[in-house]
Amino acid sequence: MTIEEFLINSQKKLKSVNIATARLDSLILLETVLKKDRAWLLANQDYVLRQANYRKLNKLLDLRLTYMPIAYITKSIEFYGHTFFVNNKVLVPRPESEDMIELLIEALGPNSNFGYEEPAIKLIDIGTGSGVLGITAKLLYPKLVVDLVDIDKNALKIAKFNVDKFTLDINISQGDLLADKPKGYDIVFANLPYVPDKYQINEDAKYEPKHAIFAGKIGTELYRSLFMQLQNKANKPLYILIESFPWQHKEITAFALVSGYKHYKTQGYVVAYKLDG
Repeated sequence: MTIEEFLINSQKKLKSVNIATARLDSLILLETVLKKDRAWLLANQDYVLRQANYRKLNKLLDLRLTYMPIAYITKSIEFYGHTFFVNNKVLVPRPESEDMIELLIEALGPNSNFGYEEPAIKLIDIGTGSGVLGITAKLLYPKLVVDLVDIDKNALKIAKFNVDKFTLDINISQGDLLADKPKGYDIVFANLPYVPDKYQINEDAKYEPKHAIFAGKIGTELYRSLFMQLQNKANKPLYILIESFPWQHKEITAFALVSGYKHYKTQGYVVAYKLDG
């Protein structure tokens, strides 16, 4: 079987189970197994697959046909121009989460030290999962002091793997939001679970850790807890960046206002708040 024939066959199978990314997924599987880039694959569609590769491709294709996320199959995900390791212990990072990085850049500018001298600017990534947000911030701003925090030990193992992959100086710790974090931070990333318990998720998401998706009856419970913790902080962060469904933004903004924060900017699923005064 040639690359072209595999592409035709795999796309047909994936479309039959309503997987909208059939062609992209098929190309990713080929890239993974053949260890060739997409340009090579498209330029060599008459290349005859070896039997061992063909068997491996079909094995991976069968997994995708069960709606297993392609990132779990390949153990990798592209996020903001970098490749990160993921598995089913962490949520698959979404493209919309890249807006959090965009708002960070807009708020603080392109300068690697933000125009400040010492002390360094400190950022905490709460509910870090695979660590993509905090790590990406550190890659963009090397002088940034970054802490990654998650309540789940298994997620922190994945975050540490990614930190080590990029050989970064980042602190990783287990914790419940900002509880037991005595030091102050300038920036908070909080991409917390925000899906209501009875919300109907798609087939791919059913493979992901439920505690990283669902957040309670209405979905905003964790953000309420976060802003309640911030009310009692002596040194409040300057910026809080969160992600949630757009229809939850109004309620979360009300939490923020009570804790002394004003709306800074909204971009897609992401909202940035700035300390008022």
